[in-house]
Amino acid sequence: MSAPDTERPIARLPQMSTRDLNGVRRTLPNGRLAVLLVAYQRWQQYEVDSWVPALGALERVYDEVSYFELPVVGRMDPLAQRNLDHIMRRGIPDPETRARTLTFYVDASGFREPLGIPDEDHVAVLLVDVDGLVLWRASGPYTRGAERGLRAAVAAAAERLLH
Repeated sequence: MSAPDTERPIARLPQMSTRDLNGVRRTLPNGRLAVLLVAYQRWQQYEVDSWVPALGALERVYDEVSYFELPVVGRMDPLAQRNLDHIMRRGIPDPETRARTLTFYVDASGFREPLGIPDEDHVAVLLVDVDGLVLWRASGPYTRGAERGLRAAVAAAAERLLH
């Protein structure tokens, strides 16, 4: 796991659209602070899941924050995409979790490089502001130290939104 990166801004999230697992069209950035959990391999779901309790707590403290799981699975033909979405929907019965899951069927390196994500070895955790600027980044499973860094970055960004 790499240490959190706190330089500002790190990169910019380009405007991207896809459908969540409920079938609703979603666009990022979405005009809110967003924590993005970017995963490239199925096994990384355990790293994603390790962050969920802390991110749920963060949402309860800051109305301006939402979080999303972004599986990046590579290019597929439309039928294969529908099949994978169906399999993922069946594996995620909770509609709220499905609404947070935004699958991107794109080239993985083309997705990660503009965001400054160095590799696909672990889940990337990004704090993105309302305009898509990446304000904070870490990789790997949840740690208390990473959570402290994220909370500090969210507090600073939320303060800027209020002024």
